[in-house]
Amino acid sequence: MGAAACKHVLNCPEPVCVTKLIRVLFNHSHLIFCFAFLFHRADIGLIGLAVMGQNLILNMADHGFVVCAFNRTTSKVDDFLHNEAKGKSVVGAHSVRELVAKLKKPRRVMMLVQGIIF
Repeated sequence: MGAAACKHVLNCPEPVCVTKLIRVLFNHSHLIFCFAFLFHRADIGLIGLAVMGQNLILNMADHGFVVCAFNRTTSKVDDFLHNEAKGKSVVGAHSVRELVAKLKKPRRVMMLVQGIIF
């Protein structure tokens, strides 16, 4: 299906179009993350957007997972979403409550903390 067919499916109010939409999403893998964004349901949440956290999120997104990113400094979430994660299957959260709300059940959260040298 081309872009015109996808547009028709998304604008059609008939119930049969839901089935067509699912076919479109699975036939066009680049649209799968768009479907997940509509419902804001991430497969896993990751807390901690230092270097390792960002790279782990990008790796999971490249392998087909929808990831919700959270950091205590919320500006870092926005910067990451607009730069490194642009166009990837990554959603952001500005609070722990928002992070939890965007996760599928059962919820999976990974927390990364920077190491401290004493």
